[in-house]
Amino acid sequence: MSSVVYADSSVLVAWFWPADVNGKAVNKWMLQRSPTLVYNAVHRLEVRHNLRQIKKSSYYAAAWHALRSAEGSGSRLRGYPVDLLGLLQRADQISAQFQGQLECGAIDLIHLAGAIEAGALFVTCDAAQAAAARLANTEHVMIGG
Repeated sequence: MSSVVYADSSVLVAWFWPADVNGKAVNKWMLQRSPTLVYNAVHRLEVRHNLRQIKKSSYYAAAWHALRSAEGSGSRLRGYPVDLLGLLQRADQISAQFQGQLECGAIDLIHLAGAIEAGALFVTCDAAQAAAARLANTEHVMIGG
């Protein structure tokens, strides 16, 4: 199993927001493995956006501060420079290759492409993304569900 982990946004949101339906499973997985996580600009946008959407929850402030702290130096989130155009092209190639077989969305394919580009284990809570990773023959783990 790869030592580099690319957790998609479903995992990262659940990690920072324990009230998420997959929060317990994700936190258990993270505690057992203590992985270093690839974190790129796509993650940053999507995770921040998703956490902002839970603002009505009492967990919002804690989730937001946990994310901002994790984005700082010395955390498990490791910034990974991304060639966005290259990532979009790789996602498009996956879409074309498995046309008619995918149930996940385009942003999901961008995350899968990011894991492939980073040579990382792809971790998700999304069954459709796990199915796409399986089709693309990408090492992956499905948490919760």
